[in-house]
Amino acid sequence: DSGEFSVDYIGSVNGTYNITVEYGGNRFVNPTAANKTLTLNKVETTTTVSVLNYTAGNVTIRVNVTDEFGQNVTDGKFTVNITGIDNLELPIAGDVTDVLLPIDVSGDFKVNVTYSGTDKYNSSRGYDATATGVPFTGLTVTKQDVNITVDVERDEVFYGTTLLIEGTLRNASGAPISGVNIT
Repeated sequence: DSGEFSVDYIGSVNGTYNITVEYGGNRFVNPTAANKTLTLNKVETTTTVSVLNYTAGNVTIRVNVTDEFGQNVTDGKFTVNITGIDNLELPIAGDVTDVLLPIDVSGDFKVNVTYSGTDKYNSSRGYDATATGVPFTGLTVTKQDVNITVDVERDEVFYGTTLLIEGTLRNASGAPISGVNIT
């Protein structure tokens, strides 16, 4: 009755679209058409990286990707590049993704994280979650703390008597450490 119309459209692939609206006319009104160009942009993203554990053998980072509206991005992949180690390409696994890095020695490591983007989202480089605007570029890995226990069969022995000495060597997580020389 008002001569107005509307159509809801949800864009799913970025790009430029030519929209044509046509009216076929009737016996009283001539047909007509109008054209419009629409650009559908990808959504910008921000990737933040925080370090959960700096210990060799248990180095863990948390990756969080959000869109320009502050919503968590839960699809797509990101790449972790560690100098001297193969790149890790991992899927986003929810609001945040925790990643155990394959670093089993102490020292300084260059580490970069990049969200790859999707048809909907632009890619983004990882930034340090603890320092606004600072790219995440690496970390310093510390040595593991270990726990060694020792037990002897008896507190006193006589000269020339065999004595059994036993013990355990475990890392900070409680896992046994094997293949090492204990003196």
